[in-house]
Amino acid sequence: MSTGAQFYPGASTAYRYDGTYEGLMQEVNCCVTHTTEGTTLPDYDGGAMAPNTTLLPDIANQRLRAYCHFPADMSARALVDNSATSVRTNRNNAHQVELVGSCDPKRRTNWGSLRAGIDYIYWPEAPEWALREYARYIAWLNTEHGVPLTLTPHAWLPYPDSYGSSHGQRMTLDEWAVFKGHCGHMHVPDGNDHGDPGNMRMDLVVQYAKELVSGGGNSGGGSTQPPAPAYEPFPGPSWFVIGRRSPIIAAMHARLVAVGCNRYQSTLNADVWGSGDRASYQAWQRKLGYTGTDADGVPGPTSWAKLQVPNV
Repeated sequence: MSTGAQFYPGASTAYRYDGTYEGLMQEVNCCVTHTTEGTTLPDYDGGAMAPNTTLLPDIANQRLRAYCHFPADMSARALVDNSATSVRTNRNNAHQVELVGSCDPKRRTNWGSLRAGIDYIYWPEAPEWALREYARYIAWLNTEHGVPLTLTPHAWLPYPDSYGSSHGQRMTLDEWAVFKGHCGHMHVPDGNDHGDPGNMRMDLVVQYAKELVSGGGNSGGGSTQPPAPAYEPFPGPSWFVIGRRSPIIAAMHARLVAVGCNRYQSTLNADVWGSGDRASYQAWQRKLGYTGTDADGVPGPTSWAKLQVPNV
């Protein structure tokens, strides 16, 4: 039996496909997150491979624009549905969301001429505003449909390790049959081998959604933004370019000095990103135990969170 609102408030329904591909109405209890591996709203082969909802980043305005293709409780079509087994993946009380962008590390900083964080989102290093926007969506799924704000115990592996099933991240068919909560395409069995959404920070998305639900925050798709956090949200790796001037840079500078990673040659222009910032941040990454290309001096979401740059 289906209950609750069937379309996310404020979402576009201009690209609904249930008139062509009517699915099974059910009461969803889990949500599968995908990434589109593209930068624009897909047409999903006319709806033949569409999820329930696509979330398209509006980076300039720091919003995720929602496009609903099927009612929230209707089985969608973004998973391989093996008719030879008793458990049908698309019809196992699953709600499906596609996040426009990529989880492929080849696209961490650029995608041809496009720049991560400016022209598209590389979801394993998504800026905090994007994670909080997705949190609003899954908080709505929780309040309207009771989808638990919990994660699969299986690992959220980085792509391409998340592809296939050789690294233990994919559920068994029996696990999938009874699963409730949030998982990725990489976790779904029964003919599904895709590795999206990689190692995106779904733990933070769930955490933020719990804050919205428990704190009475706005999870209904309106324009109200969550309260400013105590620490500066991660602005994305591509934000850190030579010559960038910002009070965030100055606050980061002060924190790097405070944690003993001062590699600056001058105290002038402390609010401008330059070689001293990169060298000092690299020292911070190495202090955290990162090596090789993971300690390249370009901030990432985990090291940034641990630095605790005060909100400015």
